[in-house]
Amino acid sequence: MSVAKDEELGAPKEEAHMPPANAASPSAAAAFAFDMAAVSHPELNATTTKTPVSPIAKRPCGLVAVADGVSSYEGGEVASQRATEVVVRFFKEQGPGVATMKRLVRAVQQANIEIYDTAVVVPQLRTMCTTLTALVLDRGEALAAHVGDSRLYLIREGQILQLTKDHTVAAERASASLD
Repeated sequence: MSVAKDEELGAPKEEAHMPPANAASPSAAAAFAFDMAAVSHPELNATTTKTPVSPIAKRPCGLVAVADGVSSYEGGEVASQRATEVVVRFFKEQGPGVATMKRLVRAVQQANIEIYDTAVVVPQLRTMCTTLTALVLDRGEALAAHVGDSRLYLIREGQILQLTKDHTVAAERASASLD
């Protein structure tokens, strides 16, 4: 899992607080391990600023991305790692001047392009693929992008609601049989 926060106030990034992208977590050997990173900046929590900013505009935009490499194909681990890294990096690079949904869609498209380009160049990875589910929380809204079968659920007041549909042959067959 990868997590990023926007620096909407234009404050300088403090990359020193983030672990290196290739650093393994202590639990990396565990069967269900995941890595998580976060970025924050002290000015986002400052009580006074030079220019008045509304409390809503002051809140950073948050991105969470989860990818699961398809294990029956070579390079699934590489594809999932690359997908989360590219989505987070490209989402941040576009900056808050671009509409949030457009940033998310472009970030997922860029991840697809970079994974495909790697598969074309590296023969051992030519069949690599991954699922990807990314969620952005921005000014009280949740926006999501989804590819594959890593599902997104909303859990609220004891109720669980599946928000995404699986992009699999089995899901397509099940959907066709209902029609």
